[in-house]
Amino acid sequence: MSDIKVAEIKTDTIKNQAGTTAVNINSSGVIIVPNRPAFSVQCNRNSAMSASNSFTQSHASTIVTLNQGSHFKTSGSNDGKFVAPFAGLYYFDFQGMTADSVNQNSSGTTRMHFTKNGDTESDRVGRWHYAHHSSNDHAPFSAHEILLLAANDAIGVRVTHRYFYSTSGYGGNPTFSGYFIG
Repeated sequence: MSDIKVAEIKTDTIKNQAGTTAVNINSSGVIIVPNRPAFSVQCNRNSAMSASNSFTQSHASTIVTLNQGSHFKTSGSNDGKFVAPFAGLYYFDFQGMTADSVNQNSSGTTRMHFTKNGDTESDRVGRWHYAHHSSNDHAPFSAHEILLLAANDAIGVRVTHRYFYSTSGYGGNPTFSGYFIG
């Protein structure tokens, strides 16, 4: 195969050989990737959240608000986890409000981490995330990671110390989201 050299390419759409659109470029030059794996889920349990796999259906009554490509799993061995469809860089985010075991706002340090291909502390990927709060209020908690994954790596959330506030139907319950970077 020989090289093709051109000074300029003008196109609105890039497709693979089967005809699936991979990239669109609008009239302003914005690149749109219509099939980028992405997800966002929210815990909907009616009690404080703490678990080795925090977003399973049985533990969190997870509400899926976005699951482009269906890579966040809501059943099976990877329930509550995002499974990478292919190798590359991925961004993950966890948000919540710290609490004690009965959803109250007592003082203490909350700790969580993301897991890869398991649910134990030894399956931790990335760093530990901590928040300390005093007894007068729940503290906002935020954790982010950019991870290099292989195809079929499964990423979850593990709360290892204390809890996160959760009550059924509350819009501020813990969330877990992520997407493919490239």
